[in-house]
Amino acid sequence: MLLYNNMTSVTSLLLLRVLHGIGWGAATTAASTLIADIAPPSRRGEAMGIFGMASNVAMAIGPALSFMLLYSSGVPDFPGLLR
Repeated sequence: MLLYNNMTSVTSLLLLRVLHGIGWGAATTAASTLIADIAPPSRRGEAMGIFGMASNVAMAIGPALSFMLLYSSGVPDFPGLLR
């Protein structure tokens, strides 16, 4: 994620986004597979549901939490975005 600040062109940003997307796809697939392998067959659906719910809650809360942390640390924000 730290590489985004170092991108100097739209092409390099798009290539980084493609790489990020491939990594995200591989990581979520691997995590789901791991959960399915670890959970006992009788509780596999419950385990997958909890994993999916936790992922969605994290994606919903993450941006708001990030903005709160940025605002409280005094990082300059986009004009009028956090006020």
